[in-house]
Amino acid sequence: MKDFNGAKGKEKLTRENWRFLDKTEQQKIRDGFFKDKVRNGDWRSPKHTIGGRDAWEDNARKNIYYTKDGRHNDIEVWQVSGKKAKHLGSMEPVEGTMYKGPKHPQQVFE
Repeated sequence: MKDFNGAKGKEKLTRENWRFLDKTEQQKIRDGFFKDKVRNGDWRSPKHTIGGRDAWEDNARKNIYYTKDGRHNDIEVWQVSGKKAKHLGSMEPVEGTMYKGPKHPQQVFE
């Protein structure tokens, strides 16, 4: 886990205190999460786009792709079938766990 300077001094960064960071700190952590996943060989560099955004492919899970969500500074998870992508929800970049389901389960990008 990454450390951050909270109000009480140095604390461990968790999903609960993630929301207290400013947007630029959240972006740095999210971007670092992507770089670590690519460096470790878990994800492949973006070769595809979903909804106009670069999509990283998961090497372990077939047809699963990830995009950066600039509004919430989290990671969108997609299931791709052919040329269609179904939104599965959002993953937070601190622990890599899903914490939001899809807003529109029927939403499909082509």
